Amino acid sequence: VYGVDASYKFKEYNAVFEAYYVDIHNSSALTTADGTNTSTLGARLTGEPVAKLTGEIEFAYQFGDSQAASVDQDAWAFDIGAVYAFDTTYSPKLGLKYGLRTGQSTTAGATADNEAWNAVLEDQLNGEIFDPNSNIQFIKLSGSLVPVEKLTAGIDFYKYWFAEDNAFPSTVPLDDDAGSEVDITLRYAYT
Repeated sequence: VYGVDASYKFKEYNAVFEAYYVDIHNSSALTTADGTNTSTLGARLTGEPVAKLTGEIEFAYQFGDSQAASVDQDAWAFDIGAVYAFDTTYSPKLGLKYGLRTGQSTTAGATADNEAWNAVLEDQLNGEIFDPNSNIQFIKLSGSLVPVEKLTAGIDFYKYWFAEDNAFPSTVPLDDDAGSEVDITLRYAYT
């Protein structure tokens, strides 16, 4: 695994721009003789365009060899979201996020590019239970408040759709609806 990350903090809007490159090469016996090589090139921008409203946008592209020398990796991921923090009792917050991870259709030929996003040491969490990381698009609605000091109560609602309807082998074509999830959390900051 090789990686490079560079960031720049702007004076305005509390904004941070980040660019990164990660390369993972696996030539173990569990893969093909030539191994796999996945390169990820991405950029992310976060900031506070207006008081109490934070936003983020991120785009990443993957390329390289996927499982065989004759198949190229050609996948991408995209996130955009915002969170508004109300300046009232209990410090409530509301958020909205959209995410997309490309997928590979089963109707693609054997030598077609692999368009399925590879999670590559990902540390994002897009659902406590389902947490998809390839062939998915989703919307997340979130809310939280602090009822007592150090305790945060939150609720997240996820609606998932497959990016490719026929991305999984099946005798019947799949609907693009991948389901929904509701996560209710209580977090206590003990330090």
